[in-house]
Amino acid sequence: MILTELITYLTQLGYSFICCNCKNLWDGIEKGSPNCIADECGGPIKGMGFPRYIGPLVGLIGVDITGWCFVCGDNKVTHLVHTKNRKLALCQVHYDDKIWKGDSKNSRTEDECDKIGIDRASN
Repeated sequence: MILTELITYLTQLGYSFICCNCKNLWDGIEKGSPNCIADECGGPIKGMGFPRYIGPLVGLIGVDITGWCFVCGDNKVTHLVHTKNRKLALCQVHYDDKIWKGDSKNSRTEDECDKIGIDRASN
């Protein structure tokens, strides 16, 4: 399996695209764990912007990691998520997904999205 296929597979299992491109997740997998080895790291649902991310995305697009949806990697970004340490991006599918607006316990209303800093991308 080539790396892009493995990253796609991992995103389908629920890992974020950002995590799939992070050395900390791969170090955990190499040690036989399904988890990242970084302490105090996570995405917007944890109130963070992947502060311990180590990987190629920062080198390609700078500190903001706004070139791709942080969930799936789609480059058709429609919304930006402002976190304490960086901006992240969402595609329309994942903005509309249950994590942000649906029926799960983690769902967010439009007002809550505004409060946690999710807005329309300018592109």
